[in-house]
Parts: sequence; structure tokens; C-alpha cells
Amino acid sequence: QSLRDLYYTEEFKALEEKHDNFHFIQALSRPQDDDVWDGNVGRITVPLEDDLKKMESDGSDIEAYLCGSPGFLASVRKLLAENGVPTSQIFFDEF
Repeated sequence: QSLRDLYYTEEFKALEEKHDNFHFIQALSRPQDDDVWDGNVGRITVPLEDDLKKMESDGSDIEAYLCGSPGFLASVRKLLAENGVPTSQIFFDEF
């Protein structure tokens, strides 16, 4: 939601730099006034959909790893499935 809610950001960025097939997307849905942030703002589905459109893939070779609230997960899983990602390749942790 806000900058203080993000965790392991540097670790995920390091993984993205190390692995060509790993892509890390973040968005703040409710940034605080004192958050210093120049990344995505709003629901993660917008930058995710943009990235999916840029990929040269039908989705069948994509694996997605997600964590978040039930509503968040439902919307992202739906978007991934609509873009060809098999449900068997969408992994998630609901909290």
C-alpha cells in the first residue's frame, strides 16, 4: 500500500539483475504524503498488463509468484489467466 509496507525490495531487485527470466513489479496503492516514490502508483494490474503486452509470449512459458490479500490475488490471477498463463503456473500466498 505504502512505502513502509514494502519488504525485501533490494533482494528482489538483485534477483532481477542476476536472472534474465525474473521480472519484479511493485506498485503503491496508497502512498503516504512522506513517501519518496517514483514507481508505479495504483493497482498492480496496470503495470502488469503493460508488461504482459510487451512480452513476446503467449503466456504458456510464464510462471507467476504472488502474495497478498484475497481480492488482490483474484484480480491478478484473472489477468494472468486472460493473458495465457496456465493456472498451474500461478503460485500464491494469501494473507
